[in-house]
Amino acid sequence: MKQLTDSGNLDRFFTTLARADNALLMLDYDGTLAPFVADPMKAAPYPGVRERLQRIAAGPRTYLTM
Repeated sequence: MKQLTDSGNLDRFFTTLARADNALLMLDYDGTLAPFVADPMKAAPYPGVRERLQRIAAGPRTYLTM
């Protein structure tokens, strides 16, 4: 597994990602996809997050697990 560490060049990152045989996307919910709240059960995702995740999940090379 190769870790991409160059956070300063997004074009290169996405070019490398598109050519990869395999890729892994790991996300944390509270504070990443949704703002921090005192009660995690009340956390709601930022606008557009659900739609973007649905597009990723619908991809032909995507396997989704929770």
